[in-house]
Amino acid sequence: MNANEISFEQDFWDFFAEVLEVDHTESLTFTTKITDIEEWDSLVLLSFMALASQRFSVQLDGTKIKDATTVGDLFNLIFP
Repeated sequence: MNANEISFEQDFWDFFAEVLEVDHTESLTFTTKITDIEEWDSLVLLSFMALASQRFSVQLDGTKIKDATTVGDLFNLIFP
């Protein structure tokens, strides 16, 4: 893994903690199922879309987010 990939991952985890309104995401991995994340709900989905747009300058499709099953799927929507 190169330095850019590590930076992208750290940026994502910082962002994801902000979206979930938690202090840390150490218990989560890219294979964690979104349905297993207690904080994930429709409002968090909207926050994910809005904050991803602000922070990473990406426009995400709500359907693609709903179709995501793991945290890694969400990461890949931001960093394809």
